[in-house]
Amino acid sequence: METRSLEREEIDLLAKAHYNLAIAYSKKGWYDYALKEAETTFDMWPTKENYEMVELLKKRRGLERLDIETEA
Repeated sequence: METRSLEREEIDLLAKAHYNLAIAYSKKGWYDYALKEAETTFDMWPTKENYEMVELLKKRRGLERLDIETEA
């Protein structure tokens, strides 16, 4: 997403929206979508909290894929 032309408050608002989507998707178990939103959040607003969310979702997605492989 192109953010160079946006004000800081607009970027903050967009980052929060993507962050909230990441949380909602993860609660539904849609980890691929959640990770995409978390990465967008981090790209827009690179904070430690946003980085940690990306890393956590990568781990969770990996565990889910491992569960699927062991069930097959």
